[in-house]
Amino acid sequence: MVALAHRLAVVTRTGDVYGSEIVGRTLRPVVQLNTPMPSRLQFRLRSFIERDSTDELLEGANDEVFLAALGTDSADVVVGADGKPVAATITSPAIGDVSADPIRNAWREHPHVLMEFDLPRASDWPRSFVVTLLFVEHDEAELAESFRELESKVGEKVKAAAEAGATAAAGALVGLAVGSVIPGIGPAVGAAVGSLAGLAYDGIIKAIMDGLDNDVFTPRPIQLLVGEPAQIRHHPNIGTPQHIDIVEHDASYTLEYDWALVG
Repeated sequence: MVALAHRLAVVTRTGDVYGSEIVGRTLRPVVQLNTPMPSRLQFRLRSFIERDSTDELLEGANDEVFLAALGTDSADVVVGADGKPVAATITSPAIGDVSADPIRNAWREHPHVLMEFDLPRASDWPRSFVVTLLFVEHDEAELAESFRELESKVGEKVKAAAEAGATAAAGALVGLAVGSVIPGIGPAVGAAVGSLAGLAYDGIIKAIMDGLDNDVFTPRPIQLLVGEPAQIRHHPNIGTPQHIDIVEHDASYTLEYDWALVG
């Protein structure tokens, strides 16, 4: 047994390493420290429930709901050419109609992978992952154009928030090469992007709806923060079904999702 900072670690005869973090006078549960990193973290859709429709009674009882997502990984916020943090996002393809039984019923046995993050890549920890969900209820307008507008304008907001969070957390980046991972920014990036809602998007949503006839919903961020690689296989929010409620435009939906590991 050896002491490593605030942790006690044990090395077995087979070479496996187990450790327990010391918090005050207590020890947290023992976890394996040398477990290979999973290859991917997935954000999956498990069910979609439509409780109330956006449509008036004469227009029909069911909505045609389509969704896409923007992904933010704190590892994707790196040193830019100007010496300041620069962020990138991942964009998922739009899928739908997710309120139609042929699509959502299949998720019960095979959850739909909406977004994937590359885990073994160079990064600092704690590391944050945020999936910002984009919902559009299809009425009359060109659906693809609604998503192009959303992805562009919401993506700009998300990148700006991630860069601002990283700037506040990192301080001076003197000596770091262009493209370098920025240490210590994971929680701040996740919090900055995860807090975007409501007023941050009001102008964007209004502009898109004024130009197109589809009902565009306020983007919904879902954040996952992982303290260190050894914790990822034991994270309480990974492998656990969760849900988010969407109540807007007189509609009421519930989306069930989970985070899953591959490899």
